[in-house]
Amino acid sequence: MANAARQYDVRQTSGPQRRERQSHLYELPLVRPRRSSQQQIHNRTRVNLRPSEAVSPFTVAGLLLAAVMFTFIVVGYSKLNTVYAQTVTARSELHALEQEGKSLSAQYEEIFDKAALEEAIENSGSELSEIKSNQKVYVDLSEPDNAVVYQPQNEGLLARIQQMISGPAA
Repeated sequence: MANAARQYDVRQTSGPQRRERQSHLYELPLVRPRRSSQQQIHNRTRVNLRPSEAVSPFTVAGLLLAAVMFTFIVVGYSKLNTVYAQTVTARSELHALEQEGKSLSAQYEEIFDKAALEEAIENSGSELSEIKSNQKVYVDLSEPDNAVVYQPQNEGLLARIQQMISGPAA
């Protein structure tokens, strides 16, 4: 019997393949072949790993410097954005004030129209004429200016209380 001489082994594996392979039977030979003298056993050479090194202080200082610079940049951009928003607000306000100034100057010119003024003078009966010499006044400002500074008397609290008790001074 050829079947009796054979050994069957169910190999177990992990995962979803395990269920599939359990149903399959594998044949194993009865006698295992011996290693030939030509086969050599190779040992793996061990690799010595470097021990973990401490972090360099220059690295830490560099990272801290980069973090500080990043913070300064973010703060600078936020201030720049605030100034830009204020500039936009000031420009819109300036534009509105310019429009209002044009409107007011137009109203001023309308009120103080030269033709209207001349007509008002003619209707009032008086005339505009040149200034006469007796109407001129000259002011001499060659002397230095003088100023007098008055300082109120600082009365203490005790003096005020005595004045209130004694009554108003005549």
